[in-house]
Amino acid sequence: MIKLKTNFEQRFEKILIPCFTGAGECSHDKTLDYKLYDTVYLQVHLPAVKPELVLLSQNGSSIVDFGNVCIGQTKKLELTLKSISEDPVSLSTSAFPHDGTFQKVNATRDLAPLGYIR
Repeated sequence: MIKLKTNFEQRFEKILIPCFTGAGECSHDKTLDYKLYDTVYLQVHLPAVKPELVLLSQNGSSIVDFGNVCIGQTKKLELTLKSISEDPVSLSTSAFPHDGTFQKVNATRDLAPLGYIR
């Protein structure tokens, strides 16, 4: 998995979006008649961007699953992140709920180029 991510090739994805057009006023059920030959196609080019981090724990899944945890119980998961960037990566977290549902154990710090963090 890491080999695939570190050998990332920049590319563009193309998506074709059909836009149906019609003339006149909408009917009482808010529909508008259209002809298929009046369809305009919008082609969107999206760049694929190399990620800066790879999650090594959780079997490489990007989803962190805590499973079933009953009220009053705690469950601690350890995540291992690897930087695949040639530059330092600044890590941060969004706000956690104030009710104590989630707790950050390690302080957030910068990750060195090609470094690991647990």
